[in-house]
Amino acid sequence: MMKISKILVLIVTISSVVEVNAQTFSWKQKATLPGLSRWGAYKFVIGNLGFVGGGYHNSSLTDFWQYNPINNVWTQMSNCPIATRTAGSFSIAGYGYVVGGIVSPGSNITNSMYQYNPSNNTWLQKASYPGIPIFGAASFAIAGKGYYGVGNAGVATGPYYNDFYEYDPVNNSWTQKSSFPGSARFGTHGIASSTFGYVGLGYDAAINLYYQDWYQYDPTIDSWTQKQNYPYALSYTSSFYINNKIYLVTGKDNNNAYSSMYSFDETNNAWNQEPSFIGSDRWCAFGFAINNIGYFGTGTNLASSTLLSDFYEYSPAETQDSIICITLKPNSIDGKDAHVLSGLPNTNVEPHAEFLACAWTCQGNSCNDR
Repeated sequence: MMKISKILVLIVTISSVVEVNAQTFSWKQKATLPGLSRWGAYKFVIGNLGFVGGGYHNSSLTDFWQYNPINNVWTQMSNCPIATRTAGSFSIAGYGYVVGGIVSPGSNITNSMYQYNPSNNTWLQKASYPGIPIFGAASFAIAGKGYYGVGNAGVATGPYYNDFYEYDPVNNSWTQKSSFPGSARFGTHGIASSTFGYVGLGYDAAINLYYQDWYQYDPTIDSWTQKQNYPYALSYTSSFYINNKIYLVTGKDNNNAYSSMYSFDETNNAWNQEPSFIGSDRWCAFGFAINNIGYFGTGTNLASSTLLSDFYEYSPAETQDSIICITLKPNSIDGKDAHVLSGLPNTNVEPHAEFLACAWTCQGNSCNDR
């Protein structure tokens, strides 16, 4: 019985250490996105899976990929019906949506929207965006509705629009909402927290001005509130929402692309510097979050114009004690010994040796001292 007590104390100690260590996050490289390297991809999350598609590599792309973080594997899914880049995207009630962007062949700007159904791996065209077709716009979903607007309807110098629309998937309809209060622009960023939407940053090529303003959108009263500016004026940044905070990572201005990352604290209306991205500087990448872990990848390097396909996660830093879930496998030979089968999550690039130990299960019988 003494041995059993020691094992139980060991497991409790490990759990306590993990709870503290889980507060320290770090970047780790994961499996590269298959297919062509690209910038301007769209993305969304459905359940515990990430989805990425489209973007640009010599022309806009149609391919579409599913990422499973459990086994770190990408799987190609049905192509999107349109080849688009710098499109808007969001997910609602188990479906993904892609709207707008620059389509190929040619460089036309579309207002088409398509819904992805993961249950049968199919796409279905839905109601088109009713505003002027735009690209490089802000998009997010909150409280069962999708939002899209604030983008470019022409060449680099515009025209730009700051109108803003809400999509209701139940009625398959769009409704115009209060316009974005900042200046019209493109390369804008949009993301939602659990309560509010946020839109900001971007670029006006007509006057060569990058923006660092940041606005909160309240869908319950259809109103905008200006918040603390982002530390830098950038366009085409990426993001994810974890730990009840919004994280913005990378982006570009006229001279540089960046690897910096900051988190936005809604309660204190403040930006805090976080660990910089460990890959090369880039812009027009994608980001999403699954189970409180951030994911980020692709994009293009500003100095070399190199297109990228690498992929990373931002997750709790691992130590030898970082076991969150322990799975026991009973010994089928004598029914007494059980081995720790696995400790999850393992977020390293390569698997590490699993933590092994013995426990006494005894299958409900009196345990022998061994």
